Amino acid sequence: MVIPQCEQPHLRFVGYRLLARCLELSDDQVRLYALTALLECPFSTMRTAAIGLLKDQVLRQASGDDNGIFVTRLVVDRFLPLIYIIPSEPHAFVEDINHHLQALNFYYFLLQWDKEHNKVKGATRPIARHASNSRVFFKCRHASGTSNNEHG
Repeated sequence: MVIPQCEQPHLRFVGYRLLARCLELSDDQVRLYALTALLECPFSTMRTAAIGLLKDQVLRQASGDDNGIFVTRLVVDRFLPLIYIIPSEPHAFVEDINHHLQALNFYYFLLQWDKEHNKVKGATRPIARHASNSRVFFKCRHASGTSNNEHG
């Protein structure tokens, strides 16, 4: 876990690329374990980077002919709850905005990709349910003048 603590950005980037290359050379089970461990890491910067690594795995397997585990429902069931842990207070959302934006970007990517390929069947429901349970999401919806019943 040296990567997120390094103060020099170019060394963090090299560490990230080295980690990405190790994942590419590993089998699906090792990648699954490593990405799960990285998403549970106490360092916000590492968790945010792990979302990018997971997206790379989905893209890599989606562009190939193999039917690896990263283009299945497992991505939704296993990783979405780890990626976006909903903050209980709005200020916590702002303090970790990079992670939340990366998580939302991944959700959007997954929804758009699946709309075309239909491999992660039913991904929309868990994502929508997860988002609607968020106090931050709820407050944002009310601030914009909408209510839960309008989008139920």
